[in-house]
Amino acid sequence: MLRLRLPLDPQLYPQISGHKTRYAIRFLPLDSENGTVPARLSFELACC
Repeated sequence: MLRLRLPLDPQLYPQISGHKTRYAIRFLPLDSENGTVPARLSFELACC
């Protein structure tokens, strides 16, 4: 199980896919037409 913590300001949501040994995280804007994803994004990741 993964747990993410990220700021609310950029208004993004994570799309997580993977297997038990590896995973990929993609951040998508809530507003798909006008939203942008910053080049750098700080977040915390916990593997439980």
